[in-house]
Amino acid sequence: MPTEQTITETYWTICYKKVWKLDIPYPCKKERTVTQYCYKFDWYWHMKISFICYYRGCEAGTLYAKWGICNSVFWYSYNTNYNTCTTDKFNQIGTC
Repeated sequence: MPTEQTITETYWTICYKKVWKLDIPYPCKKERTVTQYCYKFDWYWHMKISFICYYRGCEAGTLYAKWGICNSVFWYSYNTNYNTCTTDKFNQIGTC
């Protein structure tokens, strides 16, 4: 079962300052609070094919998986005793 933790994340965005009647854009730093889900996988498998990423891992006998868009054409990795935190929850898909 993943553990939840709340963190404060800093990011850059565009802000606007009113000068007379004009909105002048400028880069500014902001903060937001996000929830992360942390997993301690016994094993973790990660595959990228044609800009689609697929992740699968086993934590305490429960099999988790998720997929998403990524910036690589092909890549594959397999790790044991892998700890990771993500803002996207993995889907529980069975036992391992």
